[in-house]
Order: sequence, then C-alpha cells, then structure tokens
Amino acid sequence: MIDAVLAARQASTQLGRQWFAVGHSQGGTPVLRVGEDAARWAPGLRFLGTVALAPPSHFAAVMDEMGAARPPVNVGLAVLGSYIAVGVHL
Repeated sequence: MIDAVLAARQASTQLGRQWFAVGHSQGGTPVLRVGEDAARWAPGLRFLGTVALAPPSHFAAVMDEMGAARPPVNVGLAVLGSYIAVGVHL
C-alpha cells in the first residue's frame, strides 16, 4: 500500500504529501501494519493515520477450527484459510 502511494505521487504531481490508510475485514489487518511502517518506508510523506474496520482477530481459534475441519469444508472457511495463508507468506 505504501508503494502504491509513492507510485501514485510519481504519476501525478497534483497529489499531496498527506495520506491515510483505510481497510475493512481482511484489509483491516494490513493497514495496521502500514501504520507501523509508513514513516520509515515513506519519510517524505506525512502519514495521518490508520482506520482499521473489523480486522479479523482470534487467529488461534480460527486455525484450530480449520485444523479440525473435515470434508466437506465450508466454502467460507476455505476462503478465509487462503487469505490467512497468503498473509502469513507475505
């Protein structure tokens, strides 16, 4: 997300230096990390803050439920599992 802001500023000189991050659900967790890294990653910009709406929590309980799942697996659980796997990989 920080790289996207930097790239957008390179593409348009009309964009200001101030910015903030907003994420909902699975997007809520990454924006929390953006808040931790913004000043270091983009020191020339002024990061105003993070709005994390409904970030997922209780990962241990979710992982336990996923570990106990047997076919047929709930589609929603399978999709959530793929999001978690990608997030852990990054």
